[in-house]
Amino acid sequence: MKKLLYSLAVLALLGACKKEMQESEAPTVSQPNDQLTKPPPPPPPGNANPAFAFRDNYQVNPSRSVPGIFVMDVTGANKTKVYSNYTNQTSQYPDNAAWSGDGTKLCFTLNSADVYTLNISLVNGLPVGTNATKIGDGV
Repeated sequence: MKKLLYSLAVLALLGACKKEMQESEAPTVSQPNDQLTKPPPPPPPGNANPAFAFRDNYQVNPSRSVPGIFVMDVTGANKTKVYSNYTNQTSQYPDNAAWSGDGTKLCFTLNSADVYTLNISLVNGLPVGTNATKIGDGV
């Protein structure tokens, strides 16, 4: 009986030592190569930090309001119009605004058909839309 208890104690000690040695010899998991990992997308441009893009109407005179594309930050502040295509004769309806993956352009539809991109940059700390470019017809 003593031999059996002694054998069990030795086996338990050997098992514990073996487990400890395996853990110390286990290869460490290395961090992925920085060049292979995809960086997170940058935030929308600049210190005004526009985060949301949407269509809203604005007043052009006391009796007329027309749609445009606006941006604002996550708190709902700094609402800024970045696109409208209004003349006294006609207004077009931009809609479905969405940020590009790099956060420097907006994509939107015009009159629920044509697809456009719009460069967004900061001028004096405020977002400005420039260079609206048609990239698709009648989608």
